[in-house]
Formats: sequence, C-alpha cells, structure tokens
Amino acid sequence: MSASGRVLQSFRNQIKWCRALGSPFTARLLHQALQDLEQGGLLAELIGDWPGTANRRDG
Repeated sequence: MSASGRVLQSFRNQIKWCRALGSPFTARLLHQALQDLEQGGLLAELIGDWPGTANRRDG
C-alpha cells in the first residue's frame, strides 16, 4: 500500500515547520517516516490512507 498524497504532503509540511522552528531532531525523525511512507513500508500500511484531517485548519 502506498500513502496518499495528502498524507505525504502533511509530513513534508511538518518537516518544514520543524526545521523552521528549530526542531532538527523531530524534522529528521519525520523525514525517516516520510521515506518509509514513500516506499510503502510499515507506516504506509498503518497510516497511508488516514481518513482524518491532516491539521487543525482542515476541519
């Protein structure tokens, strides 16, 4: 299973904000998770088609 584009973009946005706000560890952790999602790994199976909103502004 691959992750939806919305989920992938949410991870990319969060990585960007973590870097901008001085949280390099969290940015690196999320980057690793993003790579797993893009490659269809375990996280893609678990959250790749997450039905909820990606952030609080969505809903």
